[in-house]
Amino acid sequence: MQVQRYTLKVGNMAKPQDFVLYPYSGGDTIYLQSEKRWITANLRTGDGQINNKNKNYPNSGDLLCNAIAIKLPDATLKEIQGLLWHNDGKNGALKSNGVTLLTWTNKELFSNPGK
Repeated sequence: MQVQRYTLKVGNMAKPQDFVLYPYSGGDTIYLQSEKRWITANLRTGDGQINNKNKNYPNSGDLLCNAIAIKLPDATLKEIQGLLWHNDGKNGALKSNGVTLLTWTNKELFSNPGK
């Protein structure tokens, strides 16, 4: 499996940017980062925050002072949910260049409670 990338234009963004999904260890919060923006979002609802302005090497600290509310596009949210929640009951791993970046198991904290 490759690093998961998503092209998004949300909030006050003038142009779409490519975001990488950060390693996920369960729960409701996911993190996405581009070269200029940082997003935290609720995996169940898609509601989240993005840093207000482009900044080199954004991180979660940028959200403390410069956050604006966003909603992830439904198609992107469903794709991420499918990757993290619906792995056909199998364990999984996300690798890049032979390095394991993320592993998951089919545990309750990865399950969609609506099922």
